[in-house]
Amino acid sequence: MHFSEQKNKICSDIEFVKYKFPNIKEIKSVSYIYKKESGDREVGLEKIYFEGIINVGNSFSKEIEKECDWEKCDKPLDLLIETKDTYYFYSDEFEEKYISDSFVGTFYFAPNYKQLIFRGEY
Repeated sequence: MHFSEQKNKICSDIEFVKYKFPNIKEIKSVSYIYKKESGDREVGLEKIYFEGIINVGNSFSKEIEKECDWEKCDKPLDLLIETKDTYYFYSDEFEEKYISDSFVGTFYFAPNYKQLIFRGEY
């Protein structure tokens, strides 16, 4: 698979992210990259690469921090988009409860900045 020749345009459409992740509450702002990938052998088939940051409100941040069992990531994330923090946490519980099955990827939590960082594909 390869990316099309487009640059990494940073998008900020909150409604689009709310539509993709309807169980995430208190979305304050978003920054994300949304790129179509096409396969050399799979003519006409595309995947969507989706990576970004969701800034959430204080109440939702506290809710998921208490509700889910978070494990610290042992290595830095290799992201196309810049983040404020270098300390990220991962939780299977969070993904099971808040993320739809159509998203194949991973979510991380940066509690210091009340950010959810995600990367994956549709």
